[in-house]
Amino acid sequence: MSRILFCDSNLRAKLHYAHIDAIELGCADCSFDLVEDQPLDAIVQELQEDPGCFYITDPMGLLDACNKHGHIPDARTILLLSEKDNQILAPISNLLGALRFVLGAPNPSLLRGFIASILEYHLSGQIRGIVPRLLKPDGLQSKQFVLTESTSRSKVQEGVVEFFADQLQIHKSTLVTGISSYPKYLGDVVDEFLMNAIWDAHPTRRTMDRSSPPPLDPGEQVEIECLCDGSNLSLSVSDHHGTFPQSAFAKPIRYALGFKNEPQLNEGPGGAGLGLLMTLQKVAALSIEVEAGQLTRSVALLRGDQPLREMQRRPRSVMIFEKR
Repeated sequence: MSRILFCDSNLRAKLHYAHIDAIELGCADCSFDLVEDQPLDAIVQELQEDPGCFYITDPMGLLDACNKHGHIPDARTILLLSEKDNQILAPISNLLGALRFVLGAPNPSLLRGFIASILEYHLSGQIRGIVPRLLKPDGLQSKQFVLTESTSRSKVQEGVVEFFADQLQIHKSTLVTGISSYPKYLGDVVDEFLMNAIWDAHPTRRTMDRSSPPPLDPGEQVEIECLCDGSNLSLSVSDHHGTFPQSAFAKPIRYALGFKNEPQLNEGPGGAGLGLLMTLQKVAALSIEVEAGQLTRSVALLRGDQPLREMQRRPRSVMIFEKR
């Protein structure tokens, strides 16, 4: 198998040189080559014949690849967005749920980390997600919580808000203004993630009343990690059920593409996909890592260099790492 990331000419012509450099560096981090001079029909053929190839494109390129050359999006298709509304993709909307990596035109350092995370997972088959490639280890601050009783959910939520509020104070000289609401947003997100971990992930709790905290089974702990490297704020919640339904992935992918009014999708009894939509309204990037029967980790990212209003204007990034 070759290690190639194809970039079609449609996307190449639109990219700023800093983003091209970031993609090249992300490839180099994983010993991949970035190939930019192949016609679209040749790219699609290579993808069909060589499982080691990846393809990065934008909505117009994806539409052409699918309609003109029979490409079917999958986990080796990386879609780079510059706009929140991508109705241009409506004619192939039935294919979009198979996408696993939609990147909302992040800054170059994040783009490099996202690309490297995707390629590294393909090579190793081990789920490390986005955090190891994104957050700088120097000066990294962290706080962990372990939830063993569902009644502790609000206490964890308060701890998450407090940690990120403290980090904004510590780094206020280097972070932009207009992000004071981010700790509260991450507090809302951790509550959604915990509801997914406590109710949706458990086969017998998915239809239970969520106003009554259930007792957790022995060893059924939920792990929460808050991280800040002075530039990025990261929140992750892990459970060990590994039961996130594949059909629920379509909701956050379609939301990131700007498809708000979609047909109802059967994401399973709990409706984990709906909570992820709320999360995407409040974060710049969402990563979901699933190893069947072993792990579900949800990761939310906010940028300290991106004010709230800019974040709300920009397209979101959604990455799904799935091992079954």
